[in-house]
Amino acid sequence: MEQIAIFCDADDFCKVYEEYCRNKLLMNKKEVVPRTRMSLSEIMTILIMYHLSGYKTFKWYSTST
Repeated sequence: MEQIAIFCDADDFCKVYEEYCRNKLLMNKKEVVPRTRMSLSEIMTILIMYHLSGYKTFKWYSTST
């Protein structure tokens, strides 16, 4: 249940952050940004769970889960 709550919070943050970046940052609008397979909120959730896990290295965390 904790993972779902963290993902929801990260997803809410990412929606606001990405909208801010689209509207406020000086970017070339014609430039195509490559799409990734994972969303920013999924990546952030993995990183937050890693930091909360207590593992010393990400390799140990990723092989144990």
